[in-house]
Amino acid sequence: MQPRTLLSIENLSVTFPTRQGRVEAVHDMSLSLNYGETLAVVGETGSGKSVVATALLRLLPPYALVIGRIIWKGRDLLELSEKEMDDIRANEICSIWQNAALALNPVSTVGRQLTAWLCRFRDVSPSLAAGMVKQSFQRLGLADPETVYCSYPFQLSGGMNQRVLNATALFYGASLLIADEPTKGLDTALVANVAAEIKKVQEETGSALFLITHDFHVASYLAEKTAVMYAGQIVEVAPTAELIAAPHHPYTQGLLAGLPENGFQPLPGSPPAATDPPSGCRFHPRCKYAAPICQTAEPPGQEVGRRLVRCWRFC
Repeated sequence: MQPRTLLSIENLSVTFPTRQGRVEAVHDMSLSLNYGETLAVVGETGSGKSVVATALLRLLPPYALVIGRIIWKGRDLLELSEKEMDDIRANEICSIWQNAALALNPVSTVGRQLTAWLCRFRDVSPSLAAGMVKQSFQRLGLADPETVYCSYPFQLSGGMNQRVLNATALFYGASLLIADEPTKGLDTALVANVAAEIKKVQEETGSALFLITHDFHVASYLAEKTAVMYAGQIVEVAPTAELIAAPHHPYTQGLLAGLPENGFQPLPGSPPAATDPPSGCRFHPRCKYAAPICQTAEPPGQEVGRRLVRCWRFC
């Protein structure tokens, strides 16, 4: 029987040296993802969400200090050789990055880029690869696949470039899709279209999805489970519907209160400097429930029903 757990991130911390001091972008993070499951990681800009995805793919710069374990199908990715990681990145984990135009080569047509990838990693002929690419464009609703195939990224809209990247997942055969802010900067209509396309790709491929987003609407549409991240830490993890209906952590409550349907109630203050996080609970300077213990001691993760909450109010 196939094990349920596809990916397990265990006590992951990522630190960067800077002129201003040491930046711990991710602090003691633990998460797991099952085969075919969708996990969303939600948080403000700068919370460390994208660093997690980059660490998972082993694409961080060499000066980054990475501590912990990233267990992929029973193997720790942090202990694999670069060749082994290349094989995994080429065959098992598909990435959809937030800036599609930058993810694509500006001096090559999108069709040529995707065809070259298929020829190299799937060992198919150029003519067969070209047909597979055009077919994937058609399946994701790109009008006139022939024209798109012959277009350069700058000739396509942001939404179309995003669809081109989404289309790669259809012939990737990956066990995991990593989508890093795939709807960032798109208008409301395009957000809905891109989210629907990602869901279609996942349903067709059976892949698990690791979704990084700031948008609770996208998370609620795509993800069974959501983790909320603040200042490099996971502060709450729960089934998405339960988390949105009854957020426990004060930060989660604040994020949801800022949604239009909840009256645009902004969180007070701003996130701490990455070089100087506060002692104790990292959210306590902005928290209306902060108690003396919150200022001095870091709260542990506490299981509350089907969720995990890092808050002294639930310990």
